[in-house]
Amino acid sequence: MEWRQILLLTVLSVGIGTSAWSMDDKSPTSTTTYEERGLSESVNFACFSLSAEDTALLNTLKKRLQITKKSGLSNCLLIQGPMGSGKQKLAEHIAHEVGFKFEEVNILPLIRNIMAGNGSLALLELFEGIKRNNCQATIILIPYIDLLFKSIEDEQIKHLLAKQFCESLLDFHKYAKYLFFVLTTSNYLFVPKVIKLSTINNTVALSLPKQAKRKLILRDLIQGMGISVENNVSQEYAQKTAGWTLRELATLICETSKQVRSVAPTERQAALKSNLANTLKKIQALYKIEFAPHQPHTTLYFSDDVNKLINPIIMQLKKNPELQENNNTVQTSSLMLYGSPGVGKSELANKIAWEAKAKFIKLLGANIVNKMQGSGSEKISLTFSRAKSLPGRVVIFIDELESLSTHKAASKGTGEDNQRAMTTLWDELITCEKYHPNIFIIAATNNLKLLKRQIKDRFDQAFKIEYPDKKLRENMIKAHAQTLGKTIERKFKVKVKNPSWFGDAEQEKQVVTIKHFATKTKNWDARNIYKMVKAAAIVTEGTVIKGKALDRAFENRKKFREDS
Repeated sequence: MEWRQILLLTVLSVGIGTSAWSMDDKSPTSTTTYEERGLSESVNFACFSLSAEDTALLNTLKKRLQITKKSGLSNCLLIQGPMGSGKQKLAEHIAHEVGFKFEEVNILPLIRNIMAGNGSLALLELFEGIKRNNCQATIILIPYIDLLFKSIEDEQIKHLLAKQFCESLLDFHKYAKYLFFVLTTSNYLFVPKVIKLSTINNTVALSLPKQAKRKLILRDLIQGMGISVENNVSQEYAQKTAGWTLRELATLICETSKQVRSVAPTERQAALKSNLANTLKKIQALYKIEFAPHQPHTTLYFSDDVNKLINPIIMQLKKNPELQENNNTVQTSSLMLYGSPGVGKSELANKIAWEAKAKFIKLLGANIVNKMQGSGSEKISLTFSRAKSLPGRVVIFIDELESLSTHKAASKGTGEDNQRAMTTLWDELITCEKYHPNIFIIAATNNLKLLKRQIKDRFDQAFKIEYPDKKLRENMIKAHAQTLGKTIERKFKVKVKNPSWFGDAEQEKQVVTIKHFATKTKNWDARNIYKMVKAAAIVTEGTVIKGKALDRAFENRKKFREDS
């Protein structure tokens, strides 16, 4: 099995449960023993990123359940935290520690019934099925409670169903105290108020693991493979996996373990180090997430019009978002960049983050829709969860947004996943605008027509990035040469056709080199101009790039562009 398949299975096993359920099925839950969860049993309680208060609350709760085998004062726990932070694993751990059976509700059929208008009946059937199939001490996990109610647009219906949900939990507390419910959410804001009030005494929050916690998690997971790990190895990879979730860390070790287990025991230490490095590179390439912008290329220039458009945004991002909010300052929260490939949209997004001294998270649209990588919706939620956990200004850049278009996805067989991803992005744009003023979202697309109107309209501003004009191309050619440690020959002779009565006669004419090639590279982007200058610099022995060398490089690049 390839590492992409392992990642997909990991995401699916955590994200949506293991069994489907319709209104006619006998059981709405899937039963899985703790031992069947593979590497999960290697993760001990200390690996979960909880506050001291939440840790104390859970320890008290576990002792009570372990001794009485009953729910006691409350039969419900709400766990909130970013995607992949280990909410399900924490519920499994509690079940394992107190000796309860563990079951997980698959909410996808329930959401479909709610959207079809059968919400009340679906909830009734859900809890009847739980009561019918469980007669011993059991922890019931109901994941993604925010998604369950976010799918309901009518506020009155949402309130009534949330009230019915809470009343069902209270009935279980009266007549079936051997059942204990764990609810999870990735977005606490979308949990109905009535549910928050019913679980207010039993709510814990998970966060992304910090370096010390990541070191502990990696050590325990590797030891769970039956391999003794050196302290410096877990320390090294704890530093390299900044911003990773518990699920991603488990994926890293899961893929590595498959390769290491086939190696002789005496060689496993060396195999572990090399395979960890290779797997880390694969996962990093998969997500393409950066936490700091790179210094913009000094040779890449934007027109005065573009600079005038982005300067107010940069000035806004440099200011404290909380002070701006208190002063009732109107803020821009999102920006759409569109234009032909290669005009510099990605570099412009990086430039905005760099000059604003903001953290930079980059997400590639093509990676979101790849079938082998699991849920695109989950990947977007995970990215935004990471951004919300970071202090200060954060710029999220989604490149190639048209990859999420329904038309493009249909040919890849990822249309349904695409629709969910677009809906999640739409929700995150609204949430960040209202509740997270420190987050600024930039999206880039090569084809604006492929995007649906509702997603385009959610962006506050939209800028079209054009090909550089002649003056800009002159500056680029000169600056590229300087970056490569060269200068451009001031003038050189070119052959031009002189029409006459006797045919076109060729004659030599002296031209200014930079202006000549700035004219010839009309509708060229910055990338191709740089490649042309670099090709000429490679064949130049001295410090001056000759006009003829630049002419040959131009013709070769022109032919390459035409052929491709």
